[in-house]
Amino acid sequence: MRVQVRVMLSSERVIRNETLEIVLPDGATLVDLLERLPLSPTERKKYLREDGRGLKEGMAILINGENVETLGLGPDTPLEDGCRVSLIYLLAGG
Repeated sequence: MRVQVRVMLSSERVIRNETLEIVLPDGATLVDLLERLPLSPTERKKYLREDGRGLKEGMAILINGENVETLGLGPDTPLEDGCRVSLIYLLAGG
């Protein structure tokens, strides 16, 4: 299956506005996707939890526009062919 991924975890990646297409086996989960992301070792350490089962605090994962955490879903959420996954850094300011 093919999954569309937008990685918006840093200002550089937001500026590039790139959408990746990741090919995964049927039945793949969010964890499987995170393992296959083309991130540098530095980016992996900075953005992914040590156990690889999600993003660090202050970041969110959206699947088809829905926040995985808000929906009560977790890293074992199954993905479907054609779904859109966004990895975003939550910004706050005033």
